[in-house]
Amino acid sequence: MPETRHWSKHSLDELRDLYLDELAAELREDEIDPFEVDATTITRRYRGLDYALREHHDMTVSEFLTRVCGVSRQRHHQGSPLEDATADTREAVEDYLGDLEQRRKLDSSSVDANRTALSTVIKTYADVHGRADLLAGAAGAREQHEEVDRVLGTFDVLDEELSDSTLIRYRDTLSRWYEAMQDRGRVEFNPVDAVANTFGWTRESRDPKALEAADVRALYACTESREEALLIVALAGWGLRPNEVAALHARQLVLDEDDPHLEFDEGRKNGPGTVALLVGLEELATRLDDLAVDDWNGYVFPSSRSETGHIAVDTVRNRFRALADRADVTVDGDLPVPKMGRRYWYQAYSSAQAEVLDLLEEIAGDQGSASAAVVQENYLDEERRRELRRRAMRNALEGVFS
Repeated sequence: MPETRHWSKHSLDELRDLYLDELAAELREDEIDPFEVDATTITRRYRGLDYALREHHDMTVSEFLTRVCGVSRQRHHQGSPLEDATADTREAVEDYLGDLEQRRKLDSSSVDANRTALSTVIKTYADVHGRADLLAGAAGAREQHEEVDRVLGTFDVLDEELSDSTLIRYRDTLSRWYEAMQDRGRVEFNPVDAVANTFGWTRESRDPKALEAADVRALYACTESREEALLIVALAGWGLRPNEVAALHARQLVLDEDDPHLEFDEGRKNGPGTVALLVGLEELATRLDDLAVDDWNGYVFPSSRSETGHIAVDTVRNRFRALADRADVTVDGDLPVPKMGRRYWYQAYSSAQAEVLDLLEEIAGDQGSASAAVVQENYLDEERRRELRRRAMRNALEGVFS
């Protein structure tokens, strides 16, 4: 088992892929079910993962396993995370999972992996379209092209959040479910066929592309309105997902002078949490002043044409690409996409953390401690560690958003 994994350098999506692709295989070699393992076992085996999750993602190992990786869930149907599906779709998925276990004799970890993939797609489908009626949609309730567009729209959102390898796994899992429904005469076609022909995902893509600081600086410099400036700040300066930017609401803003931040409830993919606002407060304040009218619905990026009351993820994507075109910013010769802003944020955060550790190395040497990590873990309280991280991160971001 490798002891040199640099846990703190990975985003949460990358840590999930690492668990599912590598750690799960190592656990099985030792006859440990990776989808039933407890948090204590993981913490003992993979020293440093607990620290990375707690310090960089405000999450415990237990939360990481259950919320992010689909681990340690009930094997059976109790507590099924399929509540976003309509009754017929939920029943069809549960019957399918039961067949995988009882008739195809798949082990429980494989069944749970299928459940996690289908649940994630179903929840995203519901978030985008209001109702997760996948079964009816492919059974003639809508025109085929309408349901294909719905499935493509669902994967548009997932494409902004997940790695290529995870997207391929989820796509294939959903496709197999539709094929099973076709075999049973419950649907007329498989709308996932269009997904494979639309997205250019590759299994070899292990190093997600990110914007460089110079790219973000160029994008920000080319903005022509407060709304455009705040869009870039939200994506690259706050590290939000494109769908979180689209649906950002004033009730999430906590503009405390000492600790301005955003608050997210259970609707966030990684569960509830906060996001520190280290830059962009001036843009945010002027944007809110611009929106402070009698009929404002509270969304930071409102839309009078949308049923949701806010702009769509596609609008975020289109505006971002238009800005990149105007700023002449490319990544490997192509116009970047919004999720590359979030990846820039993670890289900047990792660099800021490295700066803090460099500082603490000097203290460790003076005190005769084994390492900077020991000093940080044992001699600094959480408030002081957060202060050091945020100071380094703020300095890095202010060098870009100035």
